[in-house]
Amino acid sequence: MHDREGKAFNLSEAKRRSLMRLDLAKTNLNAPAQHANWYSVVDVLLGNKTEQYPEGDRIQTCEVWVPPGVNASGITPDAINRIFDRFERGPAHGRYYSKDARAGRERQAWAMMKVYWPDLTKPQAEALLANWIKHGFLVESPYRDKATRKDVKGLKVQRRPPS
Repeated sequence: MHDREGKAFNLSEAKRRSLMRLDLAKTNLNAPAQHANWYSVVDVLLGNKTEQYPEGDRIQTCEVWVPPGVNASGITPDAINRIFDRFERGPAHGRYYSKDARAGRERQAWAMMKVYWPDLTKPQAEALLANWIKHGFLVESPYRDKATRKDVKGLKVQRRPPS
């Protein structure tokens, strides 16, 4: 894992160095880090200790690794419900939250989500939003923002994730 990705996921140097991603495309076509297929190198004891060979054998293999927060581990159903309540209300009447980090601070969905899940990082929130959109819980729809008088996209609730 690249140092920049490790910092985004708040990983130690040792953990970062034990992770690798498997991609079938050119580097410039790869999925963002939070959506990539990641694997962690793990040490496995074979359990073949003997009196003459007390250490036994070990091998290294890989197991699937999911970036922290991408699968929403640690977020409670109550926090998810509160986040979806806020998506339904929006930041103000007639306005919707945006997944776009360039939206004004009051419309940034990741910042709102952090209120209900304080340990959430921006990359984790972006991955979670992408997952909710992919699975049809949220939809990104164009609308006319009354405050800015511009056509923008906002996140609307289609259905809620199961608790």
